[in-house]
Amino acid sequence: MESIKSNNAIYELHENYVIAKYFEGSDPGLQEAIFIYRFLAEKYTSDFGWISDRVNSYSSHPEFIHNLLEDFSNFKCIAWVTYKDSLKTRISPLPGFLPKRIKTSSFHSLPEAVAWTQTILSKSSD
Repeated sequence: MESIKSNNAIYELHENYVIAKYFEGSDPGLQEAIFIYRFLAEKYTSDFGWISDRVNSYSSHPEFIHNLLEDFSNFKCIAWVTYKDSLKTRISPLPGFLPKRIKTSSFHSLPEAVAWTQTILSKSSD
């Protein structure tokens, strides 16, 4: 596992998925999207997933997410880990901004999200 830190987050790069942990109050915008695009393109040439471990409250720009993912046909799934029900309500519209081919789900624990992501990825490689 490799970790990459930006001004907005720490990204844990695992073999076939990323765990993103954004800092409290961060507002990742276009520069962060470009930063993410570069490390995804460099690191992941086969199927991969994304887990947003929402330990903090932050803003996101769904239009950047959608545009970023258009170029990654090997991006298979995204999971959100929400520790409070109020955060779960805030992320509920996000799947509508993603390409339809990407599977989405939300969880209350990181181990659940990792297990689901690995299951999705194992099915996509069949």
